[in-house]
Amino acid sequence: MTSNIDIAFQQDSAGFYDLAIDSTTGDLAGTEGLNTAILLSAFCERRADEADIAQPEHRRGWVGNLVGPHADDGFEYGSHLWLLEQARLTQETANRARDALRKAFQWLVDDGLVHHIGMDVEKTHETIRARATFVSPENVIETSLFDLVRKTIS
Repeated sequence: MTSNIDIAFQQDSAGFYDLAIDSTTGDLAGTEGLNTAILLSAFCERRADEADIAQPEHRRGWVGNLVGPHADDGFEYGSHLWLLEQARLTQETANRARDALRKAFQWLVDDGLVHHIGMDVEKTHETIRARATFVSPENVIETSLFDLVRKTIS
């Protein structure tokens, strides 16, 4: 989709992401495409709105939003998925997760990196799973699958 090289992330068996290391050089591994932008958009914490959390000190937010080219214009990378950490596995939670992802990914459309994003969110007995499909202006398709909210109590 893009010729830029980003730092690659890899997912471990527990579902957590970390920086990928190139096993031959020991350096950070690189990746092309939108994978890094998608992961940061979905899983970095966008600061909560006052309507969601009254106390400003509890609204969290990703520190990367405080620096860089968008620090002064109000734009924030990340999503509000973190607000669902203690939510029950309901259809309403699935709908909120879908809305949070759509908002988090909108900048990819606004900046012309993709021209369409398809989103399917499914609630199962154990998780809320999202499948996002990104179509570039060149009609290259990338698909990402995420388990968003997991059942923690049996």
